[in-house]
Amino acid sequence: MGDQALKSLKIKDLAEQQNIQLRHPLCFECFGEILAKLKFKIKKYEAEKKFFKEEIAQLDQELNQTEKYQTNLLQKELAELQLEEKKLLEEERKLDEEERQQTDLIRTLEGTKSEIESQERVMWLKMNDYEKDLVAHLEKNMQVEGQLATLSQQTSKFQRTCFLNEIFFISSQDQFGTISGFRLGTISNTIDVQWDEINVALGQAVYLLAILAHRFGFKFEKYKINLCGARSTIQ
Repeated sequence: MGDQALKSLKIKDLAEQQNIQLRHPLCFECFGEILAKLKFKIKKYEAEKKFFKEEIAQLDQELNQTEKYQTNLLQKELAELQLEEKKLLEEERKLDEEERQQTDLIRTLEGTKSEIESQERVMWLKMNDYEKDLVAHLEKNMQVEGQLATLSQQTSKFQRTCFLNEIFFISSQDQFGTISGFRLGTISNTIDVQWDEINVALGQAVYLLAILAHRFGFKFEKYKINLCGARSTIQ
């Protein structure tokens, strides 16, 4: 087989592979037409390839931009989350510190409360003792006031009886006690006092005793006073 026949067969096979329909048996004059169609298909394929490459490049660019945007967005969100985490950690630290301070304050207040309760118990004990002392003092004060009232009454009575000093003046003369100037007794060896004077003095003394007993409300249980001038007697 010659070279032209081989070329014819190759062109025919190539045309069949490229789906180029040959309307009549291949001849050498048709080679130009077949080659032209093949070049047209090649250019079409190259144009499609270029189009796909450009689309792929654009898609890659958009994908890169999207990835970059997503990366920036994620980095921004990550930065915000890290900042928020930092804030939360700081807040947690502050809360822990505040909790520690509150715990210390509670311990201090509990200690103060225990001390106050102890002081309160001591205060109540002291107050009870004070109340007991106050009651005792008031009772003693009432007794003293009663005694003062009694003394005041007695003083008043004594003041009201001062006139008795003028009526029954008690003094002394030589070796004798006297009442209203009359001597109470006698010394037979040296000084002789008449019985009339002695009786008058004793009568004055009995009168004074009776007046004082009446003034102070005193009653004799075993004795009775009979007032009769110089002849007054005590039975």
